Amino acid sequence: MRVNTFSVVGIVIVFTIYILVDQVYLKRHLGIKSKYEWLFSVNRKTYAKIIDFLILILFIIIFLNLNSGSTFHTYSPVIRTSPMFGMFFLQNVNQGIEELLINRTEKSYYHKFLGSFMILVTFLILFVGERV
Repeated sequence: MRVNTFSVVGIVIVFTIYILVDQVYLKRHLGIKSKYEWLFSVNRKTYAKIIDFLILILFIIIFLNLNSGSTFHTYSPVIRTSPMFGMFFLQNVNQGIEELLINRTEKSYYHKFLGSFMILVTFLILFVGERV
């Protein structure tokens, strides 16, 4: 696997922008604290836990399908790892929507939506970078 300069520079730029927006703007300037809730945390709603669990099961099935048997060499490494990006993206979106519906006044869902956007942009940079 060769290292693509476009991908490395793009990921460094996206990560830097993410840190600046998340830590400096959201936390320090606006005073919005981020909340971390584990998959099976007692503070989470049952429907959100079920959705996250279904996303995890779907990830395992698709990941094993793409990375086992004769299909392993037919797909690029970015495509074979795409279920992981999809899982993290969907779980962040799900947790962001849950926070939006439950604790709208705390505005911690901004961190979740920003994180999901960063995951999506990182995947797109890697996807485009393998074609450049």
